[in-house]
Amino acid sequence: MLDQPVALTLHFPADEDWCVFTSQAGVWYVIETSQLSPEIDTLLSLFAADGTTLLAEDDNGGGGAASRILRALPNGSHYVRVRGVGAGRLSPRVANISLVGYTLGIRGATAPHSAFLPVAQRPGP
Repeated sequence: MLDQPVALTLHFPADEDWCVFTSQAGVWYVIETSQLSPEIDTLLSLFAADGTTLLAEDDNGGGGAASRILRALPNGSHYVRVRGVGAGRLSPRVANISLVGYTLGIRGATAPHSAFLPVAQRPGP
């Protein structure tokens, strides 16, 4: 899964896709949905190793209806959940499940510049 985007499908309105990946401490990760079918708006959720502690969530940070999380993580397993939400939420009237696909990608990333800015600077002597 890591560094290898996967094409997935949500099959019905309440469907969820889950995956797990192992992170390394000090590495920033981009978790994102892309190549969305017109009928879907994704909600991306990142959970700790217990599978219940929510670490981050995003609805439209990937542009349009796509989702994106950028986060540094500790060593260990982390779970990702994708589901349909919002105005583009899966319609119960969608009969062809192949129309509601998307791609999920998880990859290492460069830390954002703001991660290196000091919160406060001490005055000099």
